[in-house]
Amino acid sequence: MSKPVIFIGMMGCGKSYVSRALARKCNLDHYEMDEIIEKTQGMSISQIFEEYGQTHFRLLETELLVGLLQDRRPCVISGGGGVMGRAENMRAIRDLAISVWLKVDMPVLLERVKNGKGRPMLLQGGDPAKAMAELLEKREPLYASADIHIENNRYVDIDVLTDQIIDSIIEFQDAKKGK
Repeated sequence: MSKPVIFIGMMGCGKSYVSRALARKCNLDHYEMDEIIEKTQGMSISQIFEEYGQTHFRLLETELLVGLLQDRRPCVISGGGGVMGRAENMRAIRDLAISVWLKVDMPVLLERVKNGKGRPMLLQGGDPAKAMAELLEKREPLYASADIHIENNRYVDIDVLTDQIIDSIIEFQDAKKGK
């Protein structure tokens, strides 16, 4: 890999699990954006939303993302579900990283996130399924701008999935070079 790889997609799509596995397989550093924000802020994402609001959280997310990408060395990043929601994030990702969208269908996402506990975007309004559907409708066009699309609806051996991602990254890089 010639530059950072960032995983994007809805909560429950497998960004954390798959990005960690890819980083291990490729012997690269791994950064879990939500975990880093929680650690540096000394509070959970839910607490940040409650105390400071979503706008503050998105600013923290942008600051972290830009810092990680400006380093320009190969690594693997698990982006938050809403990281593509800000134009400056999309530009930074487009210019400085290879983006991988883990695409998952709505029923699978709902099963994976259950009742939305610890996921403030799902708890707004008291109906996690409705909130998930609205978020997916809003975010899917943004995720679709990713360089690579990988379906992650069913159980696939993680080695098989990471090999598929590596092959897709190599194909993408070769295409960019004009091979």
